[in-house]
Amino acid sequence: FALRQYYEATGNSSVLPAMFKFLHTAHQRMFTIPLGETWSGARWQDLVLTVHWLLDYHSNGEEQFLWDLAETLHEQGFDWKGWYTGPDFPKTSADKATLYTHGVNNGQALKSGGVWYRQSHNKSDWDSSYQRIKTLDTYHGQASGIFACDEHLAGTMPSRGTELCTVVEAMFSYEVLFGIQGDIMFAERAEQLGFNALPATITSDMWAHQYLQQDNEINAIHSDDHIWVFDGPDSTLYGLAPNYGCCTANFNQGWPKLTQNTVMVSPDGNSFVISIYAPVSIEYKGTVISIDTNYPFNETVMVNAKCTETKTLIFRIPSWTNTATVRINTYTPYPVTSGDLHNIQCNGEIKVTLHFPMTIRVQRRYNNAAAIYRGPLLYSLEIMEEFKELKSYEFKSKDYQVTPGTPWNYAIHLTNDSQPEIDLKFVNIGWMEGTVPFSIAGAPSKIMATGRIVDSWGISHNAASAPPMSPVTTNNKDTSVILLPFGATDLRISELPTYNDLCSIPVMYSCNQG
Repeated sequence: FALRQYYEATGNSSVLPAMFKFLHTAHQRMFTIPLGETWSGARWQDLVLTVHWLLDYHSNGEEQFLWDLAETLHEQGFDWKGWYTGPDFPKTSADKATLYTHGVNNGQALKSGGVWYRQSHNKSDWDSSYQRIKTLDTYHGQASGIFACDEHLAGTMPSRGTELCTVVEAMFSYEVLFGIQGDIMFAERAEQLGFNALPATITSDMWAHQYLQQDNEINAIHSDDHIWVFDGPDSTLYGLAPNYGCCTANFNQGWPKLTQNTVMVSPDGNSFVISIYAPVSIEYKGTVISIDTNYPFNETVMVNAKCTETKTLIFRIPSWTNTATVRINTYTPYPVTSGDLHNIQCNGEIKVTLHFPMTIRVQRRYNNAAAIYRGPLLYSLEIMEEFKELKSYEFKSKDYQVTPGTPWNYAIHLTNDSQPEIDLKFVNIGWMEGTVPFSIAGAPSKIMATGRIVDSWGISHNAASAPPMSPVTTNNKDTSVILLPFGATDLRISELPTYNDLCSIPVMYSCNQG
């Protein structure tokens, strides 16, 4: 795949011959040394993706060889479709390490059904894309949109970690699935990871990263006694290569691949799908599209397009907005359907203004804790972060530990989940040019809430213990607390216990969250 990217970027004429030489050699070797239970066997779908790309654009008269190679890769590779429906899939934290339970392998496997559908045309492959996402969400899902895998599948407890490479690979899988299957859910999942899980595990200057991130993360320290199971004591430190070097090499692919897939072109070149909203410009065979926006921190996206012949512009309308509108040039805005793709014809120059109103949403998670969303962003409790440099390398690279400078064991007041605005107040700070939006200092928005310390909520294995069951009973005083975008934080609590007025003191009736 790296050679494909290099060729797309440079057009270097030596790339395609090198790719075919490699593929012929690999195919020949597979007859004597099958893929089997190996890393290559687990990741067959990524090589098939490149083989199909060659079939689409650069088959070189070797179509049958490429079809046969893809078939062999599929036959010798892991049966991911069977894995997600079979009896061996762990419904709690994995108790043994296999290549099937490995987090990054599962992140890459998300796309195998969609990738193979292009060759099999079997609806069960198409459907399996949805089934495996649902399975991972149910048994290992986290509020940030990724699944827990502190090396291996780790359940739903929000203090269990997720490897950075898993985030990057799952993002790319969702981008691929949207390109193949066209369901906006896949694009929204890629966006959710790109705007939440990815920036949350990288320092704002991008010189340090973690191996494992946690949705409820109260420190990032060397921890011999740790809550994660399969990784080492430095796994949550921020640094050059904490625990293992793979994420150092891989994290920088996340946003570039997301950017590559912001605008997708149909095979006939007549349609352009704006799948991810970000400030980008593209030019393709005479069509120029420029996107101007501060999304996801702003509700407005402006798209300017110049089409030398009639083209169709296709816009993703997010599923979480209820009153989205579109305005063409200076005409009156009109409503569009949420969770849909909206088509507009372009012939000449056109300006499209999209408005996606964002409201605060509550999702109940582990022990009925609340995750707070607005638009595509997850919001988390702000914790004062105290960085301590542990080691310095060349350039600006350093290793850090991070400890909390303020309490983290808060519950927030939430009267009614369906009307969170009663208790949660959104504040639009606005992006200031020159600042990093995914940072505490530069975060363009916040949500104000009321919270109370929960004395019984403590530390287990140097991490936040499981959130106490909500609604909680706490008689501590109300305190104003700040929720920041998840991606702006290095420490955070994202699955928050809640209390309401009925549950603040012991009572003789049950408490309901509404």
